[in-house]
Amino acid sequence: MSQVERYTLRRPDHGIHEREVIEALLQSALIGRVAVIADGEPYVIPMNFAYDDSKIWIHGASEGRLISAVKTHPRVCFEIDEYVATLPHPVLCEFDTAYASVVCFGTARVLDAVEERTTALKLITGKYAPEEQVDALRESTVNKFRGAFESHTAVIEITVDAMTGKRQKFNVQDFSPKESKSLEKLNLSSVGNIDEAYHHFDCVIAPNRPLELLGAVLKWYEIRPPQLIIPLSLIRETRQFLEREASADRLDLGHGLGFVLLHYTEELIYLVVCLWKDANEIWETQYIRENRQGAEFRKINLGVDGPTLCLWELAPVWHEREAWVQYLRSQRDEAAKRTYLSDQCSGLK
Repeated sequence: MSQVERYTLRRPDHGIHEREVIEALLQSALIGRVAVIADGEPYVIPMNFAYDDSKIWIHGASEGRLISAVKTHPRVCFEIDEYVATLPHPVLCEFDTAYASVVCFGTARVLDAVEERTTALKLITGKYAPEEQVDALRESTVNKFRGAFESHTAVIEITVDAMTGKRQKFNVQDFSPKESKSLEKLNLSSVGNIDEAYHHFDCVIAPNRPLELLGAVLKWYEIRPPQLIIPLSLIRETRQFLEREASADRLDLGHGLGFVLLHYTEELIYLVVCLWKDANEIWETQYIRENRQGAEFRKINLGVDGPTLCLWELAPVWHEREAWVQYLRSQRDEAAKRTYLSDQCSGLK
């Protein structure tokens, strides 16, 4: 088998052919698996690692099966994968999985110089540890450190000379049974019938400065039809109202981050307070008042089978969903919190 054939995918339709996409998967993966020949048989071990510019770095004890194998047989294989979703099907044998994976082939060497080892260890730990701890790593520490069995920290560098990427994409239709009634045959005459007099229009979504409460900072959005302007006095009164609600413990502030929607119409004013809680849940408190002088906000009991959010309010809510996902995937440090608060929705929606 030629070198070209050795690294050619049997299913090119599943291949990832963009080098930058393959490298992005390598850089984002937290665990990789290195495969070697140890004592005459295959040996695979999961490792923390770093990747950059066709090189992979892993580390471990200076004595053991992996180090011995690399010194004896330097040709290695390295793999990462990303599970996306299981794709069900009415026929069991047609079940599938949406995923992405990368397989690298290369030559490994054990780094001897303390300078090389320190540089590589900084790259590896930079993926998993706070920046200030990584910056504090010194060659003297690397040279003196001993592991649980009094062994040095060994660093292995893999020079990649071939890599392949595969992907099975996730599509909505993957969840649609092939035997279900086709859309063309459905009788839709009794559904989706909106009053012909209804004319849909876009609203202005405008962020304002965050609302600072004791124990919480909330993004602030104002929603209004283009022809209406929200009085500054109303914005000020609404912010003061929420400050009083929070001081009286009538708001569950959750993780202390979230957002407020002030939805202004000709007749009514809606106030929706959304706070992130239990890591991935959004807890909502709603208020309403008439748009007239002297009216006061009253809390809405959402109950069951009641309205929650309108079409315009869903625009910033969806944006906030994406912003929160990015925050959860971040280091969640001060910088990440500021990034979340600065990531705002705006425009005609």
